[in-house]
Amino acid sequence: MKLGEEDGNMRRTSSFGENLLPRVAGKLDVSQISDIIQIKSPDTFVRTLYAGKIICTVKCEEKVKVFSVQGTAFETAATSGGNASVENAPTISPVGLSEWLHQTLLKNDWPHLTSAKSVVCGGLGLKTRENFKLLYDLAEQLRASVSATLAAVNAGFVPKDLLVGERGKNKTPKLYVAVGISGFMQHLAEIKDSKTIVAINEDPEAPIFQVADLGIVADLFKVVPELTELLKKKR
Repeated sequence: MKLGEEDGNMRRTSSFGENLLPRVAGKLDVSQISDIIQIKSPDTFVRTLYAGKIICTVKCEEKVKVFSVQGTAFETAATSGGNASVENAPTISPVGLSEWLHQTLLKNDWPHLTSAKSVVCGGLGLKTRENFKLLYDLAEQLRASVSATLAAVNAGFVPKDLLVGERGKNKTPKLYVAVGISGFMQHLAEIKDSKTIVAINEDPEAPIFQVADLGIVADLFKVVPELTELLKKKR
């Protein structure tokens, strides 16, 4: 992309981008800027540090800017009306260091986690993989995406692509429903900018309630099905 008269290489913050951009920056012999949440000028950017606990403004004097952005920090761009040129990149012959085998895509009907307006997230409190069906049923009524904490992913409840938190997808949805999540510091840092946070946990001392706009202290296995049924009746 072009920033003024200078070239820029940008990619949304993701596992793929985290692997790719440092290599691009290394090849270009420039510094990389990660997790940008605002572009103030062609050479000045706002980024996050320490899982969002620090916001800093940085100036990059490199001629070529290499940076990653937190996609949910920016408004969705228009798909038409722009005047940027499109150029076909030349085909590069493989160097023989790696080989493409196959790609497996997970298909579902849920909104993409990085762009969903509503997210229902589950933690270890759900206890088993099978119990995550409660969240899928609730998410269907809310037209929301389903996600999970690192602990729930490590426990094998859901695949890693549903991970939200410091090492997962950054989230700033309009509605964030935390189910069975105690709320460790890293997780709270990632969700604190959500417009509305609803927490369901039977422990009244759970840290998640410190950032919640609405807290429900109750057994999630009773509350979640009841909420789902109420939403069904409203539709």
